[in-house]
Amino acid sequence: MQSDEHKTQFSDNGENEMLRIRGLQKSFGARRVLSADFFVVNKGECALIFGDNGCGKTTFLKILAGLLTPDAIADYCFNGFAQLPPCGANGAALLHQTPFMFSASVRANVAIAATDNAKIDDALNRAGLSGLSSANARDLSGGERARVSLARAHAANMQLCLMDEPAAHLDADGQALAADLIHSVLRRNASVVVAAPSLTNAKTIPFHRAWHLNERGCLAESTPQIVLPPAACLSRTILPGSLVR
Repeated sequence: MQSDEHKTQFSDNGENEMLRIRGLQKSFGARRVLSADFFVVNKGECALIFGDNGCGKTTFLKILAGLLTPDAIADYCFNGFAQLPPCGANGAALLHQTPFMFSASVRANVAIAATDNAKIDDALNRAGLSGLSSANARDLSGGERARVSLARAHAANMQLCLMDEPAAHLDADGQALAADLIHSVLRRNASVVVAAPSLTNAKTIPFHRAWHLNERGCLAESTPQIVLPPAACLSRTILPGSLVR
């Protein structure tokens, strides 16, 4: 059961909401792949979407990123405006499970997200890519490409960071970098939505609330097992794979 403190901090009055969606439907041909009666993520909050492969997680993230159009949506609001998140600065950015790399240096690939050299340098450093900044990004391994994607996100000024199975190609150090990105986004009161196959696969992800997508593509809020105090996300390190309240 949620505490009164949690209800106060993350109330449903709209003032603290980054994104709210009601009545979202998506089909491919005759096949219904996604049905979300209600979804909300608040400012400064990380929401976890979990479910088996093929249940619609990536489809949902692509809709939130503006890369797919839903067949129907009854109500939506992003950062106080009646719109879905725009792509790019001050909007949403999607970290794909298999990130696209331009045939250019690692630094140039990160610079797509920012023009400030200090931000680019900081992002490369955070992602452990300073020594590879001049390498062609297409020559990198899968894990290194995932780090470039994390560096882009660090450099960008998005309000909603969407991460599709961020731990899929990362070693333990890379997964710690993904958690660091989430912390940095939350510290500036922006929001994160992370997709993972299960709560077990999300053991390195610090999140506030979780939503389950079942095999029919129906989204519903879930109740994970571990609960931490509300201040944990800002005052100290969040235990990985934990629900923060």
